[in-house]
Amino acid sequence: MIDKKRLFLVTLAFCIMLLSSACAQSEKGQGQSSAPAASSSASEQAEEPDSSESTPVESDPDAPTLKNFKTTDLDGNEVTQEIFSHADLTMINIWATYCNPCLGEMPDLGALAEEYADQGVQIVGILMDVYDQNWNVVQSQVDLAKEIVKETGADYLHLMPSTDLIYAKLRYVQAVPETIFVDKEGNLVGEPHLGARPKNKWAEEIQKRLEMVHGEADAG
Repeated sequence: MIDKKRLFLVTLAFCIMLLSSACAQSEKGQGQSSAPAASSSASEQAEEPDSSESTPVESDPDAPTLKNFKTTDLDGNEVTQEIFSHADLTMINIWATYCNPCLGEMPDLGALAEEYADQGVQIVGILMDVYDQNWNVVQSQVDLAKEIVKETGADYLHLMPSTDLIYAKLRYVQAVPETIFVDKEGNLVGEPHLGARPKNKWAEEIQKRLEMVHGEADAG
């Protein structure tokens, strides 16, 4: 019989290895030698076309949706899929503390979270790199993540990568940042996007996904 915990740990370690490699290659390709200052934004870094455009990534059609999961936020508070019921559309940004593009767009995401709060849209982050190989929380990583959130103004909800989230979505993530959108029930809305984007591009994407959600509601 397969040891589920061992399988999960191997899967998690493999995911983090791939993400670290992919993010590093992306930064190298963009000519970035160090992490951006916490106060910088994706809009300010979008001088080069390659760094300002995100890439649609194909989602596994057999992958489960985010309809049923349990995890905690960075403060240890329990969170479930019920968070999606609070908004028509939820933008989920998957990131890591070592990822320069991730940190660079967080000020813009924080601003968007405020601007769209009264339009039925919320932003949620999922942090990848907070556990060691034995599935123990690395408190220094959690503290670093909290500091990043504070400095960038990305003070929306950030989740830990629980077993549920790993199997529902995170095991399919090939690089960070990756962003997905879900409706009130946790169903994916449109395709995932790989890469950071400036604020105006994300605003356009949010509007497009909102129209998709509202269109489906009208059709129903």
